[in-house]
Formats: sequence, C-alpha cells, structure tokens
Amino acid sequence: MIRVFIVAASPLIRAGLQSLLTGIPADFAGSAADLESISGQLVEVEPDVVLVETPADTHEEILDALEDAEIAQEYAVIVLSEQAKATWLSRALRAGVRAVLPPDVSPEQFRAAL
Repeated sequence: MIRVFIVAASPLIRAGLQSLLTGIPADFAGSAADLESISGQLVEVEPDVVLVETPADTHEEILDALEDAEIAQEYAVIVLSEQAKATWLSRALRAGVRAVLPPDVSPEQFRAAL
C-alpha cells in the first residue's frame, strides 16, 4: 500500500487528487496547503509519496522549499506542474523530485506514476 501526502494550495485540488487514490493500492496519508507547514506532519504520517501541485506563479518557490526542507531526500516527491522549461525540470530532478507531471495528466497516468 502506497501512502500519499498531498500538498496543494486549493482545498478543491487537494480533494480532487485524494479522490484519484480510490481504486488503486494507495492510502491517503494527509494534506496541507503548502510545503512550509508539513515538516512535522510527514514524520507522523510517514508517507511513501509527497504529491505537490504547483500553481503557475510559484514554480521557483516550490523548488526552493523542496531544497531547503530536503523533503525529496526522505520521500518520493511527484510534482504536478505546467512548467516545462528544461532548466526548471533539470533543477527539480537535482532537488530529488522523482517525477514532474503536467496538470492535464489522465487519471490512469497519474495512478501509474504513483
């Protein structure tokens, strides 16, 4: 069973992503609105995957937060992002992100990535 923790600013997006976990061997471990507020929560819930949704204007800030907190060093991180620039993707991978998915990924592709 894969334990998934969801980070997304919008409660609606968090709920939508959580609903995609049904029907696969995944368990919802929790959620938060931003990366800054999750450090203590992750230790308690021990997720296998941290799924991070990045609004269009916060791509760099998300990577800064991932690097500063070293979240990707302890957990598998998957980022949902519209950012497709090679320099950003390269930096995300260097920060330890395991996958970057586009926001229009199909539910089947999303589940396969998990």
